[in-house]
Amino acid sequence: MDNQLKQKLKQLKKAIELNPEDAEAYYNLGILLSKIGKSKEAKKELKIGMGEEQVKGSMLTAKDMMIKDPLYCGPMDTIHYAKKLMYKYNIGHMPVVNEGKKVIGVVALKDLDIYHLALSGGLGGLKTTCVKDVMISGPWTVKEYVKFNEILNLMVEKRVKGLPVVNDNMELVGFICRREVLKGMIRMVSG
Repeated sequence: MDNQLKQKLKQLKKAIELNPEDAEAYYNLGILLSKIGKSKEAKKELKIGMGEEQVKGSMLTAKDMMIKDPLYCGPMDTIHYAKKLMYKYNIGHMPVVNEGKKVIGVVALKDLDIYHLALSGGLGGLKTTCVKDVMISGPWTVKEYVKFNEILNLMVEKRVKGLPVVNDNMELVGFICRREVLKGMIRMVSG
């Protein structure tokens, strides 16, 4: 295997591995959930301390847990630009918006890496191919006031990893990814 292909495979592997922050969140969540799952007393204490509704996740909203003013790109930006931005800021999914800041898609770093590997001819295609050609069009979105349990259900049932948050005018105001969901779960069960 030549060095260029090895380098590309390393980049791809790096893009799909858990970073330390995600791993820590999964670990903490696992500990909290295992304590709650094994103990009726812990569940009872949690309900008394936080209130039944908050335990069910209905108190947190998208606005409470979203990344405010997230990075985004336009449909005519090159995938080279999008990939560079995503690696620089360590993000796995990024919303794609039109001139009116209305969400028209989501681009995933994993898809960009796979596309990059498929080109195998270097950066030529990355510098000329537009985000609109590789984005997920018409993504699921949620409004700012949607409750946490609805967000969680949507992400699990539809296998959504990145969820744009929009206002009543359908303009991008935030973004929720798995990390924010984990933080929301930890916040919900730990008070």
